[in-house]
Amino acid sequence: MSEQIYSKKLAVINVFFGATISILALIIYIYSTFDIEILLFLVANTLVIMGAARIINGGANKNLKNWVRLMKIITGIIAILLAIISIFIQLLSTTYAVEFLIFLFSIVLITVGFARFLRGTTAKELSVWLRILVISVGLISIILSLIIFLIPTPNYQLLIYFLTIILLFNGIARLAIGLTYVK
Repeated sequence: MSEQIYSKKLAVINVFFGATISILALIIYIYSTFDIEILLFLVANTLVIMGAARIINGGANKNLKNWVRLMKIITGIIAILLAIISIFIQLLSTTYAVEFLIFLFSIVLITVGFARFLRGTTAKELSVWLRILVISVGLISIILSLIIFLIPTPNYQLLIYFLTIILLFNGIARLAIGLTYVK
């Protein structure tokens, strides 16, 4: 398989996952007045998709340094595992699940944000504007996740908005990477 075909396949995968994550984030935002448990279920499923995208990119992109590939795979696995755990928690008990799930999601998104920030600061092969985008999305993910994590508020809708913004920006970053991947 030639490198050009490989890059196009990876670009298509990134575009698909980026668009899917962005669309789900917009759906969550648009329907943010729905029952909080439904929204958290959608967030968990979006995190599963985000984790799968990270694992596929880490495993398939042979052009990345080994430590970057490993970081993508590990953060993808963390995202999927915590999202699946959160789905089970939601199914078993909804009494304390909301606060715990929002806390859990913020941990996932801090991890992904940190990985994205590191990738942006070390990805010399990416164009300057794409590196700035990746770094910015990483910082936004970290900052908003820390706000969710550290500042308790009874306003779950506000926390859902923050989660949605983080997911949307991560989807857009993945989409941008996919659209500009082929050299």
